[in-house]
Amino acid sequence: MGFLFCSNPSFLYIVVMENIHDYIENRKNLKDIPDEELDEVMPILAEQLSKLDYTISHSENDLRRDWSNLINYTPTSNLTASQVRHGIKLAEHFYPNFYTIESNGKSFHTAWNPEVLEKVLRWCRTGMSKLWLSWVRRAVYFSAGLTSSTMYRPHIAKTACLMSETPMGTLLDPCIGWGGRMLGTVSAGWDYIGFDTNPETFRNTQRLAEFLGIQSKVKLFLDDSMNMDKYDFGNVDIVLTSPPYYNLELYSDFDNGQYTTFPTYQSWIDGWLSPLIGKGLERLNDGGMSCWNTQNMPSKKMMMIDDVERIHNNFGWNLSDTIGVSSPVRNLRTANKKIPDTTFIFKK
Repeated sequence: MGFLFCSNPSFLYIVVMENIHDYIENRKNLKDIPDEELDEVMPILAEQLSKLDYTISHSENDLRRDWSNLINYTPTSNLTASQVRHGIKLAEHFYPNFYTIESNGKSFHTAWNPEVLEKVLRWCRTGMSKLWLSWVRRAVYFSAGLTSSTMYRPHIAKTACLMSETPMGTLLDPCIGWGGRMLGTVSAGWDYIGFDTNPETFRNTQRLAEFLGIQSKVKLFLDDSMNMDKYDFGNVDIVLTSPPYYNLELYSDFDNGQYTTFPTYQSWIDGWLSPLIGKGLERLNDGGMSCWNTQNMPSKKMMMIDDVERIHNNFGWNLSDTIGVSSPVRNLRTANKKIPDTTFIFKK
């Protein structure tokens, strides 16, 4: 076991090299570090913390239980509490590249560095009784000025399938994302078709399907869903996805090229999103549902809800229903109301 010796004129302080583990979800409190020792100790702790694995993993038993809970889940409302997380452990475990999403030229992966982590540790010392790794992750997003990305809740995809007029159908997902829509779809007994341009996301989705033994229920394509006409997979009963927000988040090298092709948000709407929605609508059977999870972002001048609805209206489809997740008021800065994570359902 190694030691670092830190001193000032009044004391000699010994830091055990592995001591960051004494603070992460453990018995020691950062507040126990004397103020006069802080400037010497914090950089050491931040350096050690930067070496830890920040990704989330679960045991096989926990993953199997998570899948069982999702299969057994029966929705009772279109709006569920944020605490309903069936299937999320599977998504967390199989998609470590979730932390490589780029925003403003940065990602969580690049932000997990000693400089940012020292700032986070100092924040924690002033307001936390214990250093939780989950809190550290959230603080890194905030400290680095990153968009706080989320994973689509599998139980919402299952809810959409069960709302359909088709007992057992097929769902098309133009943007695979982090596996949540695949999990929810197959847990409802449906077949899933997914497209994605990120090779790592594609491989992770294959691994997840193999782990659960659901390969026969899943068709995956490593391609832009704009090219879906090349593939003969027939018509579907639901289109469900959570599209990218133009250049707010970049998921693959393809995304970078896309924003060269479409230099403005409006050109992207007209040249990519609107044609994609149209291609999805063409694939839907009679009575099918077109479901899009999105939000308006006025500060970014991206009114995605309005644009998605307008595009559907132009194709003769109208908003029929919504499903979503509502965050508790205490978790919101705008504490005067609940803000749901909403999927909008369009029918003809």
